[in-house]
Amino acid sequence: MKYLRNLLIILIGILLGSLVHLKLNIKITGEELGSIADWFSGTIGAIGILVSLWIAFSKVKINILTALEQKNCRGCQLIIMNMSPNIIELFPVVEKNVSIVKPDKGIYRFNSVVDEDESKRTHELQIKFTNHKFAKLTFINIITGKKITIRMIRKRDGQWKLWKLKFLD
Repeated sequence: MKYLRNLLIILIGILLGSLVHLKLNIKITGEELGSIADWFSGTIGAIGILVSLWIAFSKVKINILTALEQKNCRGCQLIIMNMSPNIIELFPVVEKNVSIVKPDKGIYRFNSVVDEDESKRTHELQIKFTNHKFAKLTFINIITGKKITIRMIRKRDGQWKLWKLKFLD
């Protein structure tokens, strides 16, 4: 985004410099370098190019919902649902004080929110905790290479709750 801002500033500077040169050139030599319509269409074309670059290079946003359902004192069900318009594929890379019991390890593919079938954009992972006060699961998105960390903490009554969901570059 900062590159596009710099590119826009440079484009505006070139445009203003060209307009000053045009005014001076008309006063000195009397020749004209295009009409207002030519300058307007060139400016709109440059703005169109900047907008298309911004759309092409904007970051892919990931929006996931997580829920934790406790079944007994050591086992839980972690529900992850994709709410973004993009397909995401998550691969577990770090498990701290927790292990995924079901389904077996592998890549979990989540279809986009556009998909009508909710079961294709939701995964229910059976997880098992060790006897610690916190647990962490880190996934890597295979498509974008970004990491997603889900942290869980045990409350005083022994129940686990989701504590933090963090997206890392």
